[in-house]
Amino acid sequence: MVAASSSGGDEVPADVPIAASAANAACSLKTGEVRKLGCMVCFARQLAQSTFVLCASPAYLNRRGRPGAPEELLAHDGLLPAVSALRRQLTLYRDDPVGSEGPSPRVVHLPLPRAAVSSAHIEFLLAGAITGLGIAGLPSFAASACLRDGRLERVLPQWRGGALTLYAAMPTRRQVPLRTRLFFDFLVQTFGGSDRDPWLDPTVD
Repeated sequence: MVAASSSGGDEVPADVPIAASAANAACSLKTGEVRKLGCMVCFARQLAQSTFVLCASPAYLNRRGRPGAPEELLAHDGLLPAVSALRRQLTLYRDDPVGSEGPSPRVVHLPLPRAAVSSAHIEFLLAGAITGLGIAGLPSFAASACLRDGRLERVLPQWRGGALTLYAAMPTRRQVPLRTRLFFDFLVQTFGGSDRDPWLDPTVD
């Protein structure tokens, strides 16, 4: 993980190759771990983290019931990402209050629920959850607006999935236009530039 300083940071390897279209762009957004891959490098700054949350439409939960424990997810229809490298299990974390007994976070590993829909596109899984097809695990940046307006409801809100780290990236830091540098600073200020999740953390504006 790389978090550059406000003074400009360092030039770091990118987590994925910069495609021809991205290489011609002044700024692009990336997720994942910043690491070396081939000879492609870019200048990257961490923006925030986005937590995967379980959610479904109120209509689906009224019809099928609201799970009270992670194991009850197995009786529900899942909206799952179609990723070939996906481990065939669901891992959930629970951050118990400080001072409570047992380790924190608690971790549970479950078989994947039956897939009602499988897609590599987050927008498709989001649409399926809104229309009541099942329970989806979505990054908070995709689900937050629907959670606020009531189209979606958190399932097992005390539990969470993993998290994506979001970066702003450029093909190079050399001869960067001032407007691009200002835009970078604006993104970091807006999203926090830390490991916080601004879409779920009420302390982040």
